[in-house]
Amino acid sequence: MIGSCSKYPELKGCWDDIAKSLPHRPHEAIYHRARILLYRSAERKWTDDEKEQIRRFVENNGADWKTLARELGKSEIHVKDTWRRIKPKNLKKGRWTQDEQQNLFDLVNLDLRLKAHQIKNPDHRLLRDNISWEAISDKLTTRNHKNCCLKWYETLASPMVKEGVWADVDDYLLVEALQKVDAVCIEDVDWDSLLDHRSGEVCRQRWNQMVRAIGGHREKPFIEQVEVLSRRYCPEMIEYRK
Repeated sequence: MIGSCSKYPELKGCWDDIAKSLPHRPHEAIYHRARILLYRSAERKWTDDEKEQIRRFVENNGADWKTLARELGKSEIHVKDTWRRIKPKNLKKGRWTQDEQQNLFDLVNLDLRLKAHQIKNPDHRLLRDNISWEAISDKLTTRNHKNCCLKWYETLASPMVKEGVWADVDDYLLVEALQKVDAVCIEDVDWDSLLDHRSGEVCRQRWNQMVRAIGGHREKPFIEQVEVLSRRYCPEMIEYRK
C-alpha cells in the first residue's frame, strides 16, 4: 500500500514522516531504498535462464525495463540492477577511437530523432536534451553511460553553447554550409558568409574545435575533414536540433 501511496489520499505526506526518523538521509535516498525493499522478490536469486532471458531481451529490444519486468514477474529496479551486473564487461577506458566517436554520434542522432516524435509531458523534468545515455551505452557496448554523456558534452558538443554565442543546431548548419561552398582549403572559405546569424570569427572558432575532436583526421586535407564531420553532423539532423 505504501509502495503506491499516491493512490491513497490518507497516506499523503507519509514519506516526510518516514524521513523524520532518518534525518541523516536525503528523502530521495530513503524512497529509493524503500522501493528496493518493498518490491524485492520473495525468491531473491536469479536463475541462469532468467539472466539469459535478460541478455536476449536487451539485445533485441534495448532497455525497456518495464516490459521485461512484467515478463519476468520482477520489479523494474531489480531487473535493471541485474542487467548492470551481468552485461558484457568489455568496457574500455582512456582514449576513444574514431569509430567509437562516430558510433556515439550515430546513436545520439538516432535517439534525438526518436525523441522528436514523442509527446512531451510538461510535468516531467527532463535531463539535458532528454538523451537516453544508458540505452546508448548498452548499444555502444564499449563505454558506460557516464562516459558517453561526458564525452558528448565535454568533447563533442561545443562549450560555446554555454557561453550563449553558439547553439547545438549551428554545428549542423555550419557543416552543411561548408559542404556547399567550393573550397579546396580552409583559406578559400569566406567564413563571414557561412551563417547569417553568426560572425565569421565565431564560425571559424567552432570549426577549429570540431577539427580537434577528429583525431588523426586533423592532418587530412580540408575537404576530407568536411567529409568526416558531415557524417557526424549530418544535415538531416537540423530539424531535430532546433
